[in-house]
Amino acid sequence: MKIGIITRHAVANYGSFLQSYATQYTLQKLGYEAVIVNYISENEKPLALGKTITRNTQAHANKIKKMLYMLLQTINSAVCYKRFEGFRKKKLRETKEYNTAFELKECVETIDVFCTGSDQVWNTINFDEFDPAYFLNFVPTDVPKISYAASFGRKEFDQKKMSHLERYLGSYNSISVREKSGIDILNRMGLHGSVVLDPTLLLNKEEWMEFSKQPKERNYILVYQLRKNPDFLNYVDKIQKKMKCDVIRVTTDFKQIFKAGRTRCLISPEAFVGYFSNASLVITDSFHGTAFSINFNVPFVEILPDRYAERNLNILKMFGLQNRILEDENIDVIDQPIDYQKVNGMLECARQNSLDWIKNALMEDIHDRSDI
Repeated sequence: MKIGIITRHAVANYGSFLQSYATQYTLQKLGYEAVIVNYISENEKPLALGKTITRNTQAHANKIKKMLYMLLQTINSAVCYKRFEGFRKKKLRETKEYNTAFELKECVETIDVFCTGSDQVWNTINFDEFDPAYFLNFVPTDVPKISYAASFGRKEFDQKKMSHLERYLGSYNSISVREKSGIDILNRMGLHGSVVLDPTLLLNKEEWMEFSKQPKERNYILVYQLRKNPDFLNYVDKIQKKMKCDVIRVTTDFKQIFKAGRTRCLISPEAFVGYFSNASLVITDSFHGTAFSINFNVPFVEILPDRYAERNLNILKMFGLQNRILEDENIDVIDQPIDYQKVNGMLECARQNSLDWIKNALMEDIHDRSDI
């Protein structure tokens, strides 16, 4: 059985890449032929991303400064895109590139089952609109469709968008989502689904260690910051002074070279994973930064982002780790150990349940359908 996975695999972001890799790896480990449907909309190309970043930034109101800022962001996006394109060619098995839902119809004949993968595929992406391709609108009704750990990225949508979602998702054979809040959204549409683990958590520590490239550095604080936040810098400074060890930043944003610590910009995904596996402490506002910290049993603290914090909160609640959130400038949480024996038991149970969901979705729903 050949499974086509459509997800935001081409975004120049470590989490997006690694969840794509993990989904494909898991399906192959279960005995299926898995391929990433290489869909990259024009809205996710470097020029469009540069414009989007500039539009979403409140600063740089001056036209000349705004144009310069957009140019720098476009260059940064282009360099990152090219670098991650190399990573994808090395580690992912992809179809030919498609840029529209119309073009995607071409791949239908070669794939038995389509799977909407993880990440924020069901959130509005550009201009506050959904991308129908991530809802498999190009797939005929007689071809099975499932989702694995898809994320809405938020708790709620207005009524108009809920109507769109109900229409898009009504044709799926089986639905699973990454956050419990996703179940609430599905229930409001009269649809059913299951909560499963993010794909990166389906691989155990040993499997990620085989994938990783180990760093030379030891005894360091690892910083993985995705969103601009002055409080984040203050926390890093206070924690570094208390722990008295080096700070290493992993990032795709060249501007972070001016921030505290030694910056490792655009390193390979293997090196990225390696830095997490050896950190003395992780400071992050990233969902996947949190996921890798948990998987490697590394002490971490969470600085919630100002937008779309639901996914971060969900993983913390799943493992009873809400106390790892930094707030009110209190860093005493770094002195509190994490009971990883308990967490690992919960993770292993959730991992097995998630793998069982995949097996059932692919064996029962699809085989039953083929008998009709």
